Amino acid sequence: METHKELFDKIEEVEKYFSSGSIKYGQKALKALNNEIKLLKKIPNKLKHKHNFVLAQSRYFNDISSFAVEPKRDKLIKEIKELANSEINPKKKSQIIHAIQTQWQKLDHSSRPATKKQWNAFKEEMDKAWEPCAEFFNELDRIKEKNALQRKELIKKINIYVNSELINKSSGDIYKFSKFIFTEWQKYSPVRDEDFHHLKKEFNEARSPVIRVLSQYEEKHALRKKELIQKVTELNSDDNKVNLENFMMLKQNFMKIPSAGKNEKKLWNQFNKAGDKFFEIEKNKKIEKIKVINKMIAELDKNSDFKKLSLELANFQDISQSKEFIKLSKIIKTELNKINESKRNKKIQELKNIITNIDKLNSLETDKKITNLFIDSTYENNLNICRQVTVELEVFAGVQVPKVDEKLREVASVKLLQEKFNAKSSPREFYLNNLKIFISNLSSKKPITKEIKMWHRIIDLHDHFLS
Repeated sequence: METHKELFDKIEEVEKYFSSGSIKYGQKALKALNNEIKLLKKIPNKLKHKHNFVLAQSRYFNDISSFAVEPKRDKLIKEIKELANSEINPKKKSQIIHAIQTQWQKLDHSSRPATKKQWNAFKEEMDKAWEPCAEFFNELDRIKEKNALQRKELIKKINIYVNSELINKSSGDIYKFSKFIFTEWQKYSPVRDEDFHHLKKEFNEARSPVIRVLSQYEEKHALRKKELIQKVTELNSDDNKVNLENFMMLKQNFMKIPSAGKNEKKLWNQFNKAGDKFFEIEKNKKIEKIKVINKMIAELDKNSDFKKLSLELANFQDISQSKEFIKLSKIIKTELNKINESKRNKKIQELKNIITNIDKLNSLETDKKITNLFIDSTYENNLNICRQVTVELEVFAGVQVPKVDEKLREVASVKLLQEKFNAKSSPREFYLNNLKIFISNLSSKKPITKEIKMWHRIIDLHDHFLS
């Protein structure tokens, strides 16, 4: 039995709980104290006064609690009454009933229990609300019974599989079967409480051999994957690209090996971590190349060899998507376009000089195509081809060919007969094509006298072909 001093200490403990706001713990401690004081044959006056004081405090807190909780209980009674008179779906109604019951119990747990009047009112409305749910729960019970039968059938299937098929199946087949069975098991839920535990036990026992064999396979798969991880750590070629190629090949092999079960994710992370160093090397190489690109950009000026720089870009294709590479490429392209434009303008000026030398061209309304022929000419310096082209154009136009070119006229006549028979091109196209050949075989940008004379013969045919 507790001594009076110990009882005084416990009263002080209750007072501390109350003064700190821990009313719930104070009430609990006071309840235990009351039971101990009841065992005393005689209670000292001082102890009695102290005890009565904390009892008064307890009643005060109970009154406060009741004052706060009473309206909440009345509200729950009103809610359950409204629910009893509603047309809500039985399943949803049962869920709401359960939620209201939970709130009522929490109030009982955190404060004084409800009065008898409140409890009777709550229970009466609760019973009314449950009545429409009876049919729903009867149907639910039938479903639970049916689910239990289906689960028993699944257990039979597992036993048949274990006894007749398991030994001959691959890990993939076993995994598929195990997954299928588990999915089906989950589908046939819920079952009655009295069926749940024994069915679960039978299911686990039946599935145990399947899980065991599957685990053995997974251990073998894990060993094979560990071997590949070891091979990755042993890659040490001086050429990092070779290491990367071998890593990717090993990665494909790793992915072909079936699952290692619970260790799969861990092994996968280990495999990739072992290969990270090769990607890090490539990353650093790209960083260095970007530095080189930035240096090239910084050193650019009007005297830079942009054509050479354009060729050097081929060495940086692995960083072609970087903003630095794109920036340099744009600069080079812009400068090369400027250079090409300058060359083109120079050729046009040279063309003007040619036109000055071939005086009759000034009277010709040349179009852009003819102008471009002079711009693009390679000046092969072949007088024979120029003469042959001139004769072919004259024969085609039906113009008399000079006696000096009589032999060429005969050759041209046969060739042109074939051209007309095959109808390969129009007179305009024929003229422009031969004009291109003529211009490409001039001796230079300053034609000699013989070339100028042949040019005059060609220009005389202009109206025949282009009119």
